[in-house]
Amino acid sequence: MGRRSAADAARGPTRFDQHDGPRRAFTLDALAEGYFEQSTGARVAFVTDTRWSEALKPELTKLAKGAWRLYFDSFYARKEAKNAAQYRHMMAHQSAQLAKLAKLDQLVLMHFATRYAGKYEALVDEAHDAFPNTTAEI
Repeated sequence: MGRRSAADAARGPTRFDQHDGPRRAFTLDALAEGYFEQSTGARVAFVTDTRWSEALKPELTKLAKGAWRLYFDSFYARKEAKNAAQYRHMMAHQSAQLAKLAKLDQLVLMHFATRYAGKYEALVDEAHDAFPNTTAEI
């Protein structure tokens, strides 16, 4: 790809890699124009592949605040805190803490480790303790 214009740079980059074809870069504006429709209604937030930290908590809360639903990485249970930190993923209870801080309506856990296949209820239960309106989607 060639150089981006100053206007494109101001709109912010994002990279979209096609796994079955050539790599192409798109601006966020181009993706929004091609794939999203703006309307009044519900706002959702999506967070994945993120490690919990006190330093990041304010930014994640800001991202999620005002959303009706938060889709959130829940790769590990609390008992696997060491792995969660090492591999930079959230734990179910951390997702629930963020949902509570951001005063959301609904938390949807996702992005589970394969060891939880068919056993997502344990993670939902763990999050439910801090944020009752928690569900899971595979």
